[in-house]
Amino acid sequence: MRILLIVFGLTGLFIAGQAAVGFFAPPEGGYFEDRVIRVTREVAAPETPLTDARSGEETTLAAFRGEVAVVSLWATWCSVCLTEMPKLAALQERYAGKALSVVTVSVDEEDAAAKVLAHLDKRGLGGLPPLLDPDHLLAAQVGMRGTPTTIVVDRFGQVVAAFEGLAPWGDEATHDWLAALLTAESAEASRLLLTSGAVAGG
Repeated sequence: MRILLIVFGLTGLFIAGQAAVGFFAPPEGGYFEDRVIRVTREVAAPETPLTDARSGEETTLAAFRGEVAVVSLWATWCSVCLTEMPKLAALQERYAGKALSVVTVSVDEEDAAAKVLAHLDKRGLGGLPPLLDPDHLLAAQVGMRGTPTTIVVDRFGQVVAAFEGLAPWGDEATHDWLAALLTAESAEASRLLLTSGAVAGG
């Protein structure tokens, strides 16, 4: 099985912004502050075709435009992902009825659909969308270095942040930020929500 260490790193997509004065700043320190990778320049969400494991139909992240999309790239063999998936299901439940979607994208390769569906159904996670990226096209576009990797896409179709590894879904600062994303009135306002401190790699 190919090891998912994409040589591109996060450079092209995530680490190319500069800090600016914004409207919302997360608390100094804390798990959220430590883990978030800021994207302060305009970066459109990739429109790489993804396959729904249940229906076989193709979709892209453009289908979630108008909503905040929390896009998690994961794999059934990833132990950290096994810990995170129930947290993503809880996140989906917390924002039910609001304009936020949790989008799970598996990077499993062989027999991906069968593996993913069996994994989700066995663990009672069948409510999560079982999208597939078996050729790692989306993974390469976002510079994934390992699983899980999460990108957050705002209502205007732009990537505004990323997390590598287990994301801080239990941190209230995360939810303060997601709430602010849900009410941001423009793409620029979304980008400026995370501007305290230095941009990762900047």
